[in-house]
Amino acid sequence: KNLSELETQKSIELSEKLKNQIEGVTNEVLQAEQKSNSLNAEILSLNNSINEQILVSNNLRDDINNLNQNRLELTDAIALRTAKLNELKGQGSELSSNSDITQLKAKLDETEKLKSELTDLQSQIESKNLVVSEKISEVNNLNSQLDPISNQIKSLQEKREALQNQYNSEISNISNSFNNNELIKSQELAANFNNEINSVSSEIKSIEASSSQIQSDISQLNLEISSEKDSINKIAFEITNSQKDLDRTLDIISSKEIQLDQLKNTDLAQVNQKLNEQLNQVSLQKDFIESQFEKSIDKEVEALERYWSALGNVDSEYFDEEVDFAIREVGVILDSDPRKARAFEFERYATYAGLSKDFIQKSIDAVNNDDWDAQKNNYKVIIKAMAKSPNWQVDIPSNAEINVTIAEEKAIQEAALASLQVEEINREWSQKINDQVKDIQPLASLSTTTIKYAVTWEGMPEHDFLTNQFNKVVAESGIDFNSKVSEMNQVLKEYNETSEWVGQASRLKWFNPESFTAEMDAEYSKKYMDQMNLNQKYWSLRNELNNIENNSMRQARINLLSTVEEAKIKYNEIISQENPELKAVEEKVSSILKGVPTFEGQADSLAGLDATTLRAKLIDLTNDSNNETEALEAARKAMSEMGQAPVSEFMTGPYWEMSNVKAAAIVRSKKYDWVDDYE
Repeated sequence: KNLSELETQKSIELSEKLKNQIEGVTNEVLQAEQKSNSLNAEILSLNNSINEQILVSNNLRDDINNLNQNRLELTDAIALRTAKLNELKGQGSELSSNSDITQLKAKLDETEKLKSELTDLQSQIESKNLVVSEKISEVNNLNSQLDPISNQIKSLQEKREALQNQYNSEISNISNSFNNNELIKSQELAANFNNEINSVSSEIKSIEASSSQIQSDISQLNLEISSEKDSINKIAFEITNSQKDLDRTLDIISSKEIQLDQLKNTDLAQVNQKLNEQLNQVSLQKDFIESQFEKSIDKEVEALERYWSALGNVDSEYFDEEVDFAIREVGVILDSDPRKARAFEFERYATYAGLSKDFIQKSIDAVNNDDWDAQKNNYKVIIKAMAKSPNWQVDIPSNAEINVTIAEEKAIQEAALASLQVEEINREWSQKINDQVKDIQPLASLSTTTIKYAVTWEGMPEHDFLTNQFNKVVAESGIDFNSKVSEMNQVLKEYNETSEWVGQASRLKWFNPESFTAEMDAEYSKKYMDQMNLNQKYWSLRNELNNIENNSMRQARINLLSTVEEAKIKYNEIISQENPELKAVEEKVSSILKGVPTFEGQADSLAGLDATTLRAKLIDLTNDSNNETEALEAARKAMSEMGQAPVSEFMTGPYWEMSNVKAAAIVRSKKYDWVDDYE
């Protein structure tokens, strides 16, 4: 009984083990099927990609065939044009030397080069097509490798079904009865199942390894096909560009052909004559420029001979440098950038102090980089070096004085930079105001006193406006003023004619009465009465016209005066508008200047000046003088006179004509009290 229970327990355990193993085999078979399906899907995708590449390749092959056809046509066209070019070249040496022919030959060479590039591209396409064919073969091989795998999977499925049937049969036997022979048989069957399961597992692992290798091969093929696809796309792009280049070349060749035809039909002698005339004109202009330059140099030399003493200390070892600095100083004063002025001062006084070029450059860099600590230290170095020089008498400032100087320089720079756009702001604002008042300014500029009381005449600004207003009033009254004027002039003409007849008849009547008949006397009496009537009619019309004219002119003056007064009010409203951009700059500059006691008192009045003028006035405040402002005004005046012709042929030379040397002398005389005034 115990043995039977033990056998029963072992059979149950064996059955469970077999069941678990069969389930494991089933799962592995299912995984193999899934991997197979995945491989089939990848192969299908790869086939589709290859088909697309084949389609692209076929399209490229068609494009290349079309390009070859175009190339053949282009070759024929180039051959014809080359023949025509040779024909043109043979027509004369002048034509063959023309630059247009040279350009055409260059374009023909370029076309040949493009043809060669197209041939290379065609070879590349054929090579790529061969590579694609090889890839297709590899994919077909992979497909053939997948067929045995499918067969193996099918075989495993059949084994799984057989094992399942055996398992069911054994379970059925175990449920009926157990004996020793059956137990031994069951153990043998379990061992066989284990061996078969191990065999199936080995085959599945082998299949998995094979599938992994195939999948790796497919991935590699995908990468290679993608690479080939990119290469083909690149070649297609190059072909498109080459076609565009060919089209452009054809257009240029056609253009040059037209120019060659024009040259062929052009009188080359006449063209050469015009070119020679232009060459002579340019040469003459060059001569004038050289002559003018030489005259300018002569003028500067003459000015230097007169003004040399104002440009520096002739006894100083740095006199040449002083002359150079003096001429450059004019431009520095006119420049709106405060950094340039400060860099100029560092360069000049460091030179006079005998300091190195490296120190000078570092000082300039410190200015340009707004390194105020370095500027302060460099300033001290320059002052100490100049104090040691026998050519200079320098009082070394205290640290407090240097700190004040640096604070003032900072404020000057910040305020000047904030004011750089003041001139542009004012110019744009003036343009805006002018646009707003352009329609009313002519009326607003008229004199109300003249409109009220004065007689106007042609040329006075009020005359045209009064005349137009007068004509308007007369027209609105419904009176045909011009018709009445014409009538009055006609009456006056008839009166003059009648008066002339009466005068002649009177002389005949009084000086030769015997010849004056009764008929003549009757005619005389009639004409005399006509004369009287015409005179009366004329003055009647004259008085009527005077009344119309006076009343209409009075009303015209009233109307025009009202219009002008309205225009003046509107004009004043427009020009009194506040410029918001300028106001913002003024507030910013005023705030900057009020932060330094030296400028605080005049901050509001200086805000709004252009950067150059502002910098000059602020420098004058630091020096308690007006020298910088006067130097700026002198520099501006000198530059405005530069290049002007003398007012008289007897008023030439350095005294009368402006030059750079003279401008430098004048500016220095205004800026430095120890320099004589040369203005």
